Amino acid sequence: MARTARKMTSNRTSEPPVVLDGGRLYTASGSYVRLSPMESSMMRALLNSWPLIVEHDSMISWLYGADEPSNPAASLRILKSSLAKKLKHSGLQITTDYGFGYRLEFLDAVKKDLAPHQRIEQ
Repeated sequence: MARTARKMTSNRTSEPPVVLDGGRLYTASGSYVRLSPMESSMMRALLNSWPLIVEHDSMISWLYGADEPSNPAASLRILKSSLAKKLKHSGLQITTDYGFGYRLEFLDAVKKDLAPHQRIEQ
């Protein structure tokens, strides 16, 4: 119950400071990170929910739909690890609320460098 309450207390006041275009994630500095289709899908889920947590079950449904792998939790952890490695020098990080879900966080430098017109392309 406390986790759900914590998740619901954060209100989205602005767009995340990156642009996801196909398989590329552009940062405020203009650099980009290439993402696999699954990494791109996970990033889209994190961006769509930003700044809230995406629960594990919601992320699994988003990524796999009815075609879940035999061990979806392990597949999700591997995918998160792969994406986190690619984001290491981008000013973005994925934080884990163990037993609950993932959240995308932005370092202050990314927030300051963002041009006002940059936003997520849906």
